[in-house]
Amino acid sequence: MNKIYVWRFYFVLVVLALLLSVMFARALDLQVINKEFYIEQGLQRFQRVEELKVARGNIVDRNGDPLAVSTPVVSIYADMRKVKEKDYIILSKMTKNTISYLKEKKLKHEIRLVKHLSPEQAEIILSLNLSGVYSKNEFKRFYPAGEVIAQLIGFTNIEDHGQSGLELEYENYLTGIDGAKRVLKTRKGAAIRDVQMIKESKEGQDIQLTIDLQLQYLAYKELKKAVTKLHATSGSVVILNIENNEILAMANMPSFNPNDGAQRKGYALRNRSLINQYEPGSVMKAFTLAAALESGKFDDQSIIDVKPMRVKGRSTILEDLRYYGKISLSTILEKSSNVGVTKIALELGDQIMWNQFYKFGFGQSSGLSFPGEVTGYLPNHEKWQEVQLSSLSFGYGITVTPMQLAQATAVIANDGIKLPLKLLKNSQIMTAAPQSVMSKYNADTLKNMMFQVVARGTGKKAAVENYTVAGKTGTARKVSKKGYIDDQHVASFIGFAPVEEPKIVIVVVIDSPQGKSYGGGAVAAPVFSNIMQQALPLLNVIPKEKI
Repeated sequence: MNKIYVWRFYFVLVVLALLLSVMFARALDLQVINKEFYIEQGLQRFQRVEELKVARGNIVDRNGDPLAVSTPVVSIYADMRKVKEKDYIILSKMTKNTISYLKEKKLKHEIRLVKHLSPEQAEIILSLNLSGVYSKNEFKRFYPAGEVIAQLIGFTNIEDHGQSGLELEYENYLTGIDGAKRVLKTRKGAAIRDVQMIKESKEGQDIQLTIDLQLQYLAYKELKKAVTKLHATSGSVVILNIENNEILAMANMPSFNPNDGAQRKGYALRNRSLINQYEPGSVMKAFTLAAALESGKFDDQSIIDVKPMRVKGRSTILEDLRYYGKISLSTILEKSSNVGVTKIALELGDQIMWNQFYKFGFGQSSGLSFPGEVTGYLPNHEKWQEVQLSSLSFGYGITVTPMQLAQATAVIANDGIKLPLKLLKNSQIMTAAPQSVMSKYNADTLKNMMFQVVARGTGKKAAVENYTVAGKTGTARKVSKKGYIDDQHVASFIGFAPVEEPKIVIVVVIDSPQGKSYGGGAVAAPVFSNIMQQALPLLNVIPKEKI
C-alpha cells in the first residue's frame, strides 16, 4: 500500500476515535457525572408551581336560592422579561394597557394585564402564543339578587376578601385555602402533566341564611316604591318569624348594585336596619303600656284622665291633639295619647320603666354581631327628671334601630317571650336562652290593645283584608345640633298578624318623608299593609272572612 494512503487512513481513524471519545465523555457527563445538575436545570425551565385556586363559599337563602356565588374567571398575566418588544403593540391592543405602561414594567417578573375574563375571552389572547404571556384561573363574586339585599350580604374586593356585610363578618368561614401543585409545561407554557401535589386545597364553606328571598324582594319592592313616592331620605323594613325569631327579610333604601364596583360607596352602603339609630316616637307607647301592665299598678280596666298637664322641666303644657277625657289604657294607645303615657310613666317611676325597656332589648346589641351594628341609647340617669321620664314614655330621649323594634314587637306577639334573633339557618352558634319579658296574660291584653289601634285608631291604614292586624304608629321629629326640626320626621309602624295566632312581625321606618302627610299612620302603615297582604299567603297563612 502506498505510504501516503496509510497515513491518511490512520489519521481518519484517530479523528474518529477522538470524536467517539468526546461523544462518550459528553454522554458520561450528561447521564452519569452531572446527571442531577442537568435534570434540575431542565426542571427549572419546564416545571412550574401552579396555584390551585378554590372558590369562596356560597351564601344562600333559607330555600337554597343563591345570594352570593363565585364564578370561575381567567386573568391574563405576563413575565415581562420574556415578552418581546415587537409584541407590545398587539399586547396593548388585546389587554387595553398602554405601550408606555408595558415598557415601564419590562423588568417585572409578573404583572396582571387583564382581570376576570371569561374562558372564551382569555383564549383569544392566549391563542396568539406570545412569549411570557400566560393565564391564571381565578374566581369572581357575583350577587344574583343585586340591590335587593346588598347591605346585608356586602361585597368582596378584587382579591375576593370580604369588605362589608356578611362577606366581612364570616370572612374566615367563607374563605377556602388555596392549594399548590408542581406541573410540567412546554416552552410556551402549556401544561403537559401534574408532577407533584405540594399543598392540598380546601373549599370555602357555604352559609345558609334564614332570609326568604321572596319576602326580601317583596319588602324591598314596597319600600323602594314608598321612599321614591315620598321623596324620603331613606327607609328600612324588617320581617321576623315570630315562632323562632328568624329574620325573613331586611330591606334598606337607598341601595346599590354590589356587582358594580362604581356603586360600592357612600350612603347607600349602610344597613340601616342595624346601623341607623333614631328616636322612635309613639311606637314606644306600646312598651310603656307593657311596663304598666307588668307592674301590677295598671290593668285593662284602669282609667286615666288625659287632660292637659304641666311636666316639670318642660317649657310648654303637655296636651294631646284634643282632650279625650277619662279613658282606658286601650284608648290611650288607640288615640296615641302623650298625656296618658306620661301619667303612667310618672306613676311607675324610672327604674320600672328602664328595667322593662331593657328587657325588651333596647339599649343593647341584637346579638347578630353585624359589622357596625349599634346598640341604640337607653338613658339610665342617677336621678330622673319628670320631663325625661315623660319624653321616654312616648319615644323621645331614647334611640333604637329597626331591628331592635322588630325584636321587641315579637316579644308581645310571642306571648311575652323574648327569643334570640336568628340569621343563620341551622347555626350551631350558641345564642341567648329564651327570656320571659311579660306574662302571657299581659301580652294578650296588649295584643288586643294594638288590634284596636289598627281597627279604629291611628293605624287604620295598616289593615289587611281578611286578616287581623295589631300594631302601633310612630312619628318623631328629627333632631339637629340646634334642636328639634319642625318639618323633618321619622315615620314608623310596628305590627304583626294574624292577631289570634301571630305569624310574622313587620317593622317599617321611613326617614324624612316629604309632603303634607308625614306621620307613621299616613306613610309607614300603608307600606306595612302592602307587605303583609302579600306575605301572609306566601307563608300559607289561611285568610279569614273579611273583617
